[in-house]
Amino acid sequence: MKNASIGYYDDQLAKADEIRVHVLSQIDQACRDNWLKIYYQPLIDIQNMKLAECEALSHWIDPRYGFLSPGKFIPALEANREVYKVDCHALEGYGQDAEFLREKEKEIFPISFNISRTDLEACDIYQKIEDTVARYGLSRDQVHIEITESALNDSSQAMVEAVQHFHDLGLPGLDG
Repeated sequence: MKNASIGYYDDQLAKADEIRVHVLSQIDQACRDNWLKIYYQPLIDIQNMKLAECEALSHWIDPRYGFLSPGKFIPALEANREVYKVDCHALEGYGQDAEFLREKEKEIFPISFNISRTDLEACDIYQKIEDTVARYGLSRDQVHIEITESALNDSSQAMVEAVQHFHDLGLPGLDG
């Protein structure tokens, strides 16, 4: 017991656990009722100082707990293999935003969004991307894929095949 430590369950841990349980039980409603909000973080090309693309970041605005940063809900959803719901919601939201911009005759910026290993396992993310591109009239170069660190920790053949599949679909963003 040389490196043993003692942990105490306090009010802060109790609150974190309460939020985790809430997130897991409410993820479907959060997507359906738009508690998940997409924020676009601009990525600027420093060569010409113009917008190159935006990264889609999700935040949860909960009617009970207020603003939840990704650090409060992503780990619980990853552990429960439901983070794909956030990623699919972000992709769908981008499609809707692109449609709105097109109607206003504004430029549609490319988006990068995260794909985790569980996206590949829990849903047909390839088909979801294909459907979204078709439904909203997006070009493939507007949808950039970022593989999350947790997915990269898996050096399996499945990950290699997934990257190849994204390349075969003509989606940019995987060249690292």
